[in-house]
Amino acid sequence: MLRSLLFCNNTSGATATMTVSLAPDYIEESYIPNGAWTSADVVPTVTGGTSPYTYLWSRLGGGASAVSLAYAPSTKDMAFSATGTDQRYYVTFKCVATDSSGTPKTAEAYVTLAIGFNVSAYPEDSEPF
Repeated sequence: MLRSLLFCNNTSGATATMTVSLAPDYIEESYIPNGAWTSADVVPTVTGGTSPYTYLWSRLGGGASAVSLAYAPSTKDMAFSATGTDQRYYVTFKCVATDSSGTPKTAEAYVTLAIGFNVSAYPEDSEPF
C-alpha cells in the first residue's frame, strides 16, 4: 500500500521570526561646531512578528553621558543629541523591538555614533570602526 503524506505549515495563531534593522546604523560627524548637536532620525524597520510593535532604546557603552537619546526611550524613530568642546565621542545604542503577539518576540539592532566637536571624529592615525 502506498501512503502519501502531506506536510503543511500551519501558521494560524503563530507569529513568524522577527528581525529589526536600523537606517542608518552608523553616524559619523566631524568638525561639528562646539556646542550642541542633534542627529537626523534613525529609523527601525521590523519584519515578521505581529504588529503593532513597541520600541525601547538604550545606551550600550562607550562615549560619555554627553551623548544621549533626543526623544523618550520608547519612541520608534530616534535621534541622538550631544554637547561638546574640542572632543570626540564614540558610543553605541541599542533598539529592541517587541511584537504584540500573545507570546512576544523581540529583536534588537545597533547604531554606532562617531562624532567630533571641532575635531575629526577619528584621530588621524586611527581607522574607523
